[in-house]
Amino acid sequence: MYLHLSCGGIAPKVVAAHEAALTTFAEHAMGKAVDALSAALISPDVIKACALAKQAYSVYGDDPMKVIEQRLLGALSGHIHAATALQGIEHPVLNDIGLTKPEETGVLPELQSSPMRRMQVATELKTKRQRLQQQGATS
Repeated sequence: MYLHLSCGGIAPKVVAAHEAALTTFAEHAMGKAVDALSAALISPDVIKACALAKQAYSVYGDDPMKVIEQRLLGALSGHIHAATALQGIEHPVLNDIGLTKPEETGVLPELQSSPMRRMQVATELKTKRQRLQQQGATS
């Protein structure tokens, strides 16, 4: 029971720490990707060329920016689908964090969700241990 008691308090902390680490890494990686993408794809030359083509030849409809956005989103969507299909992702930080949510095995649900119940069980265990020690001393 002592194992269940310990796991009941620690397991949610392990899962929360994993969530925080994975989310922080994902946000950092996404920020770097967006910065790199913006610098590589949306150069002033591309925007100016599209705007001039619209003015000179009436291409790209009324809004060349919308056409640029749609083409970029289409290309990104294809790349994202291909990347999510990959099974073996090798990245040192992700290898340390782990890609799967930690399992909460060995945790009794009533102890995990209720700090009050954990305290009650801890008090009961302490009382039983003291009683057993007293019985052992008198035998």
